[in-house]
Amino acid sequence: MNKKFLSAILFGALMVTSTGTFVSCKDYDDDIDNLQTQIDKLATKEEMTSQIASLQSALSSAAAEAAAAKTTAADALAKATASEKAAAQAALDAAAAKEDAIKAAQDEVAKAKAELEEAIDANFEAVKEELAEEIAKITKKVEELTGYTLEMVTGLEIQGSAALDLNYATVKITYPAGMVADGERKADKSTWVFGEGMPGAFTLTNGDVNTTKSTFFVKADPVNAVIAAENLSLINSQNVDIDDYVSYSVMPNERLLTQWQERSRSISGTGLYEVGVQLKKNMTSEDFEKFDKMVLTYDRQGGHDINVDNCNGNHSYVLHALAVTDGKGRSVTTDYKVTMHVQKEKPAEEIELYSMLYSSGQKNKWYEGAIGDFADGRDDADYDEYSFPIVAGEPFALDVKSNPTSGPVMASYVVVDYDNATLSATDKAAIKGLTVTGVNKVSTNGYHTLTVDGQYAAGVPVPLKLVTVDYLGNIEVNVFWVVAGEPAFMTATFTLTPKSHVDDPTNWNAELGSSMEEFKVPAGAARVSFAMHIGETAHQQENYVAWELGALSSLASSADLLKLYAADKQTETYNPAKVAYAKFVRNLNLQVMREDKEYEFVIKFYNDKDTYLGSNVIKVKKVLPTVIPAGLTAKTNAIHADGTLPVYPTPVGDGATGKYDLNNSFNISETLAADENLKFVEVNNFWYNNETKAVYNNGADRTIDAILKNIIGSDNTYPTTVTYDYGDIKYHPEGHGVSEPDNCVVEWGTKFAVKFGCVPAASEYAWYTAPTVYYQEETLIEAYNATEKKYYNFMTVKNPYGKTIDAFDSTDADWTTWAEALNTGANTEVYLLTNGDRKNEFFTAKYEVANGKTALKLTPIPSVTTVLEADVETTVVLVINDKFGHKHEVKALTFTMKKDHAVAE
Repeated sequence: MNKKFLSAILFGALMVTSTGTFVSCKDYDDDIDNLQTQIDKLATKEEMTSQIASLQSALSSAAAEAAAAKTTAADALAKATASEKAAAQAALDAAAAKEDAIKAAQDEVAKAKAELEEAIDANFEAVKEELAEEIAKITKKVEELTGYTLEMVTGLEIQGSAALDLNYATVKITYPAGMVADGERKADKSTWVFGEGMPGAFTLTNGDVNTTKSTFFVKADPVNAVIAAENLSLINSQNVDIDDYVSYSVMPNERLLTQWQERSRSISGTGLYEVGVQLKKNMTSEDFEKFDKMVLTYDRQGGHDINVDNCNGNHSYVLHALAVTDGKGRSVTTDYKVTMHVQKEKPAEEIELYSMLYSSGQKNKWYEGAIGDFADGRDDADYDEYSFPIVAGEPFALDVKSNPTSGPVMASYVVVDYDNATLSATDKAAIKGLTVTGVNKVSTNGYHTLTVDGQYAAGVPVPLKLVTVDYLGNIEVNVFWVVAGEPAFMTATFTLTPKSHVDDPTNWNAELGSSMEEFKVPAGAARVSFAMHIGETAHQQENYVAWELGALSSLASSADLLKLYAADKQTETYNPAKVAYAKFVRNLNLQVMREDKEYEFVIKFYNDKDTYLGSNVIKVKKVLPTVIPAGLTAKTNAIHADGTLPVYPTPVGDGATGKYDLNNSFNISETLAADENLKFVEVNNFWYNNETKAVYNNGADRTIDAILKNIIGSDNTYPTTVTYDYGDIKYHPEGHGVSEPDNCVVEWGTKFAVKFGCVPAASEYAWYTAPTVYYQEETLIEAYNATEKKYYNFMTVKNPYGKTIDAFDSTDADWTTWAEALNTGANTEVYLLTNGDRKNEFFTAKYEVANGKTALKLTPIPSVTTVLEADVETTVVLVINDKFGHKHEVKALTFTMKKDHAVAE
């Protein structure tokens, strides 16, 4: 990687200001202020890319300024007097040097950008620290060259609504009669230290003016830009600001922006800021009226009175834009989207209804978390029944709000209500043995993160006191109860794999492919609740279920989620003490489930009083099948060691084709035999030279049909496999350019190649009794069994299956299925071979019936009278015409023709 980002001309330009003054020459690499801070801001490739874009933007602006300065200097030189020319020339030279330096810097930044892009595509993790350091160094140098601060915003955009209520109130402290604060009864209402002794405490004084802060969100570019409150201004379309009347605050976003009023985990590095706007507290009533007229126009009722209790809101709002201006006067503005409204503040009302609790232990009802549902007065005798469910040791949230039509809450804090009148001495001792965090500190944003922990935290109802103050000084107390359940008892991971073809993959019963997993239920569990989302974002409604509280048995009956079993894995039970296993049984859309992802949700358990007891984590993962269903094996030793499966087709019709029943070679279960998704597949489709050689029939009879006669009896082998189609069960991604996946087709692990044989050619032939044949003597070779005193055919025949058959019997179907009897019709020809290829050199041969059986008669050729030196080995060749129309010349038998009797004696 090229580390010298700046050329010599750039370095030289850094030594000279626009007026030509020499700057101290130091090693810039060793003298960069806060270099590590710069590096820390470049932790990701997105931040580096954004910084490069900022460098380019700054240099582009500086280049325009440098060009203008050079033009001005050239004009000044042209008009200079003799005494002014030297200074004017120096100014022009400096301007030209700066312009050249900026151009060189632009080239070097472009090179840095290319190197960053190359690293992103290749090995970013390996070089990111080096890249961050170099970009930080070039940033510092470009800032020195251009005078720009590259943390300045280059783009600004309002996110969501920016309708602001900038109201005000005059404090008149009120609080519940007899309220005890910080251990002392308050009698003096002229001042109040809200949250005295707590972090964030502040003093209220009667007659003080409070103004409400209203906020909106802006997105800044680049993402690592820094926005300061002193650089903000709200301006109208005539460039008139309201800065004399309002103050600004700004902070990086700390919440996830959602449609709902729920706060979530913090996010960073997004360039998202929360901007606060508030009327200044030193304003007079006349100032409030003036400001109101600056941001509103009159309505049709004749005007706007800020002193009315309820403004009709029928106004034309003056639109404002948010502007950010840096020290050089550069400004970036949003669109004109900000509206403002002001009137006297109202008291905060119905805090107990709009302040919400959030916990992973809560049940799934939309407004279940309102503190009023768990407050004093619900049931003094049994607070465990009306306590908000939380998880021991896990943070839960309280979001303090009032009715939106009333005034807002200005500040709040939470304390443990140890003095609650309903607590017994034993209760107090139990609560004091717990660790409660997040209490005893003042919050001005209404958000409290609380935790109840301790060895015996589970099952102990805890009263918490929420103290709030609104902008008028009204102090309100609400007590609510929480009770902790155990953290997750266990995690059960269910593997879902279809075991047969799935006809409807969008509504598949997971029980058909679910693993059975260990599962435990907390003692006393009577009811359950869960929320489940199994699928990807684009499909989230497919498998999303948010379920309210139901009986434990409803997991299977109404929720169709889990079936619970006893230790024998057979008995279904919903008795918590007996549950040992579970199966996932819900219908799912397999097409929205990724194969590389576990989907996780929680089942929460409650007792018969709805007290939270704890939870189990459920994980579900789809695993595509990799083997065909059970029920298929090859007959033992049917597939030979060389991988071939020899088969012998039966002639069909006139013998132009053959047919073979695969059930002869394979064991196929009834279920699998009837499943047409199991297919025998010709790897090469038996298709050569534009001719289909054979066809697998994957119907119920499982045959190979239309086997052409020209491949029967050849030495060719035909690779074959068995596949099973589980259906369209793969994940279906959504988006442009995304192709639909193929069905999930699995191959049988056993590969083989079919070899089509012919029975006559592959049969084994043998003499019944080896004959003795002499040269020049006529011989009738016949078979006689002296023991049985019975004649047989002169030779025996075994078909390829090892069965002895009678090839001379026209009624023997084991032979005549493939060819006529050997001594009839076209199959009466037989001849002798000597010396390899000499036909009938010494004898002619023919079949002859003798003693009721077939014999072989050898007749000498009369003209052959030569003197032989030795015996002659002779082969008997049977000419067989099979029913496929093939003519086979089978070298079936051999004998030794002896040259004379003397040799024999």
